[in-house]
Amino acid sequence: MVYVCLVSFKNSIRRVIYESKLMLSGVAAGVQAEEVKAVKKTGGQQILDSLSGSVEARLQTFSLKDANGDTQSNRRLALRPKLATDLMNGKLNVSITTPILNQQHSAKTERARPELETNLSLIDKENVTLDIYSFHYLKTTDQAYDGYLDLDLVVKQKLESAAGPVELSMLIEPEANLKTDKVDAAVTRRERPDGLSLSAEAAEAAPVAEQKETNKALNLYPKVDFKPSAVPGLSLAFGAILATTYQPKYVQVISDDGSSSLKDDGYNVSKDTQVRYTVKYQISPDVSVYNQLRQNIAGHFEAGLSEGPRLDNRTGITMNLF
Repeated sequence: MVYVCLVSFKNSIRRVIYESKLMLSGVAAGVQAEEVKAVKKTGGQQILDSLSGSVEARLQTFSLKDANGDTQSNRRLALRPKLATDLMNGKLNVSITTPILNQQHSAKTERARPELETNLSLIDKENVTLDIYSFHYLKTTDQAYDGYLDLDLVVKQKLESAAGPVELSMLIEPEANLKTDKVDAAVTRRERPDGLSLSAEAAEAAPVAEQKETNKALNLYPKVDFKPSAVPGLSLAFGAILATTYQPKYVQVISDDGSSSLKDDGYNVSKDTQVRYTVKYQISPDVSVYNQLRQNIAGHFEAGLSEGPRLDNRTGITMNLF
C-alpha cells in the first residue's frame, strides 16, 4: 500500500515538473534572439533542471530504558519528503527534508523540524574524498535551532572477491556543534579574583554562567560494505562510529560586587560508540528498501549499552521522484 501511494505521488510530481518546464520553455521562446544567445536558459529553468526530489517512508523503533531500569519500546512512522539541488558544477549539494511524524498510539501527525544539509566536495578521488558537511535542524515556533559542521575525510579501498566486491572505508570527522541555545557552563570550581577559594555561602550564591564556546567532537567511522554477486541489488554494511566529545569547562571567578567571569579550564571528555548494521536492496534505479539497526554503547566498547535510546531500528522504502 505504501509503495502504491509513493508511485502515485511520484507520477504527480513528475507531471508538475514537466508542465513547469514546458511553461518556462514557452516564456524563453518569446525572448529576443540576441538575449537567447546570451542566456540559453531562464533562471527558473536552471533551478528546475538541477532539482531532484525523493520521499522516504520510515518505521523507526526505539528501545528505551526508563528510570527503573526497565526496557520499553516505542515506535513512530515518518514520511520524509526531500528536495535537493547541485550547485557549483556539482561540487555543492544542498537539500532540505521536511519530516512528518506519527507517534505510536496517536492518531495525529506532527511536523518535525526541517532538516537542511549541505555538502561541499573539496577532493574526490578513487580512494580519498574530502568534504565540508553541515547539518541543521531549523528553528520552529516551539523548537530551537541545532546543527553541526564537519570536515569529512574518507579513505577507502575496494577489493574484488569471488563472492562479490568489498569496500573498506574509514571516515575521520572533526565536528563543531552549532547550537545557538544558551547552555549552562561546566564549572569545575569557583574562586575569588586573587585565586583564593570562596566561602560555601558565596559559592552557592554564584550566578549561573553560560558556556562560552560550543562543544567539539572527533568521530571515527570504520565501515565494511559488501555486495554479494549472487543477489544483484543487495548490499550489506557493518560499521561503528566512535565519537569523542569535548565539552569546555571553566573556573568561575566571583568578584566582591557579585559579578562573575569565566577562565578556561580544559575540557570534559566523553566517549560513545554507535554500531550500525545495514541491509539494503535496490528494487529499481528509483526505488530501494533498507533496514538499519543502531546500537548505542557507552564508551568505546568499554561498557555496556548506554541509557536512553539503546537500540534504534529503522526500516524504510525510498523512492526518487524526479
